[in-house]
Amino acid sequence: MPFNNKISRKLFNTMTFSNQPHTLLKQLLDLFKEIPSCQGYLLLILDEETNQFYPQYTYNLSKLDKEVIFNFIEEGIIDWSLNKKEPIIIPHPKNIGELGASTKNNFLIFPLIRNARKIGAIVAPCEPKKELKDEQAFKLLSEKFTVAIENIKLHTDMERRIKELSNLIKAAEIVNSSLEIDEILNSILKIISKEIRSKYSFLFIIEKKRLVPKISRGISLSEIQKNSFSTDQGVLGWVVQNRKPLIIDDYEKEAYFYHSKEFVNLAPRTLLIVPLEVENKVVSILTLCDTIDKPFYTKDNLEFVSALANSTSLAIKNSYLYKSLHQSFLDTITALIKLIDAKDKYTSGHSQRVTEYSLLIAEKLNLSKEEIEMIKFCGLIHDIGKIGINESILRKPSKLTEKEWAIIKTHPVIGEGVVKHINFLKKGLPIIRHHHEQYDGKGYPDGLKGEKIPLLARIVTIADAFDAMTSDRPYRRTFSPQEAIKKLKEDAGTKFDPQIVKIFIDALNTKLFKKENISPQH
Repeated sequence: MPFNNKISRKLFNTMTFSNQPHTLLKQLLDLFKEIPSCQGYLLLILDEETNQFYPQYTYNLSKLDKEVIFNFIEEGIIDWSLNKKEPIIIPHPKNIGELGASTKNNFLIFPLIRNARKIGAIVAPCEPKKELKDEQAFKLLSEKFTVAIENIKLHTDMERRIKELSNLIKAAEIVNSSLEIDEILNSILKIISKEIRSKYSFLFIIEKKRLVPKISRGISLSEIQKNSFSTDQGVLGWVVQNRKPLIIDDYEKEAYFYHSKEFVNLAPRTLLIVPLEVENKVVSILTLCDTIDKPFYTKDNLEFVSALANSTSLAIKNSYLYKSLHQSFLDTITALIKLIDAKDKYTSGHSQRVTEYSLLIAEKLNLSKEEIEMIKFCGLIHDIGKIGINESILRKPSKLTEKEWAIIKTHPVIGEGVVKHINFLKKGLPIIRHHHEQYDGKGYPDGLKGEKIPLLARIVTIADAFDAMTSDRPYRRTFSPQEAIKKLKEDAGTKFDPQIVKIFIDALNTKLFKKENISPQH
């Protein structure tokens, strides 16, 4: 199956001029149409968490060809070909044991592997009695396929993480906007059901050691009540007693739980069950039944539901104890920022310190309670857009390339997109979007100049710069406080609002340097 010059030229053009992962993948797949004797193909992607192959793109395959390929998956032939790490031809099943008999097609299995990781495979029917040739071309094409697929996975994962983060923040807003427990539980279950599609889901409240159905989606509460649930037997009882979440891939095969007959009228196959705790005591059980999009629930599903379960537990507690709503929201934001800080050890604690410095300025400016509140919350999440930036870029010890720097500069816009639907924080959005603007108009993302940059953003910009200069970074030495102040003065009027720089230095002299017994800087 040699590649001719025409295909080689197209491969070169594809590598040279395609920079969009989906476009590149489509163009690479189109090359298969020009491989002599190949009539179609099926692209299979391996889900690393479930270890299942999922069909992604199909071209010109008969029903019989598809059945043969799915049979290859079930028999482990696709995985075997990946272990061999080279393209192979498998005879059509009808040809096995029938030497000399005519057959419609053999099958080329084209493994996709990157850095010893299995990505997937392309399976293409082809004419019999053909040998594999042009191994270098196949190897090059395989590399391009895996790069394109990996880029698509990274893009998809970034979108998923941003979406999950938005849902977590939305859940935090719900928790802190109402003490009506039914309203909160309904909203949380709606978010979960939208993110993790299931046949049905429900939430129990534990009352006097009884599991009482409280909220449901996809099924009526009356149907749930026909089943026999208990806090001391069955799968729900196990979760209550052990205070641990649980994923079950096939309930009927779980003899220990199945014989409890708790789901006798529901007959689920897959389950995801998460306990909700208040003060180390399980007060509620969240249950998802029969996942729709995948064969079974995943670790990512469990982490997402567990994160929302924490917020829901807090809502239940607030409904009982009437705790401070704003403090609950602040705690949730702080937890999210720790996730961002965890991506880059060099910026750990950065958001907290920037907020503290910003509040020093706010105090000196006698800002309103509402403005201070926006600094308190949005100062903490000013870098929340970095959740969508690849960790390899954030942690890079050397100078960033122009392309990497362009990616970094997207984080204020990403952050604004994550937070913009939270009504409570709308007046603080300029902090997130504009904390990298410069007073002379040479900042990003919008190139705002002077007082056209919102006041709160100008405040956080200075606090952000000071903390960056006085913190460890892999690419430069740490500035002393005096050196950082000198740099702020030098850049006042160009990068920073000169009036706010002066106020900040006065605040540092008053609040920080006296504590450390350092001479004031003027």
